[in-house]
Amino acid sequence: PSAAAGFGTPAAVAGRLGTGMVIDRVDRRLATGGNFAVQICALAILIAAPSPTLVLAGCVLFGLGVGN
Repeated sequence: PSAAAGFGTPAAVAGRLGTGMVIDRVDRRLATGGNFAVQICALAILIAAPSPTLVLAGCVLFGLGVGN
């Protein structure tokens, strides 16, 4: 689990860069809502994760959301 958490940082950087490229073309409230939705999905995956693969996916999704 701690190694999976390490994937959150590069995912956060990718999320920040990806959002930065499109934020001026979309409604900021919509982008913020999408960001919160990604974080909610990530937390739901982490809470219910029965396998290490899902823990990794949850950490990456959470990193994408936190990066914004």
